[in-house]
Amino acid sequence: MQVLFSGLFRRLSYTADMNIAGFWTGKYVYEMSGMPAVKFYADIEQDGALISGTITERNTFDLHAGDILTAALDGHLSGNIVSFEKTYLNSVAQYAIMYSGSVSKDANLITGKWDIGEWNGNFEMKRATEQQKISILRKTRIKEKV
Repeated sequence: MQVLFSGLFRRLSYTADMNIAGFWTGKYVYEMSGMPAVKFYADIEQDGALISGTITERNTFDLHAGDILTAALDGHLSGNIVSFEKTYLNSVAQYAIMYSGSVSKDANLITGKWDIGEWNGNFEMKRATEQQKISILRKTRIKEKV
């Protein structure tokens, strides 16, 4: 099933009423109690209703990866509903994590749920200002794509 679903978003044609391109700060939490929230940063590009980009977060689960995990983001936007797959690029976790949420009217907040089988939870993303982006990149030493 996963093989059939992978890349589906690239083949769909949508028009988008909202623009969610840009740099976002976020966090995801596990449905299970006792698991800490994980902060992340997303850099999203948008072409019509198709979205792509990268997600960067501190490594909280992979003993074989470095301190920072990077994931590809691939999805779409339909009205105020956003759906995307997150696939880690530098981790042994090579499966897609599904995210689905709603975008606020001002397009500065996204809230929703993530799911990967038995693991699931909630997420929240806030659009960052350019100053916040620069500050975050300096503090975390995450380099921008050139």
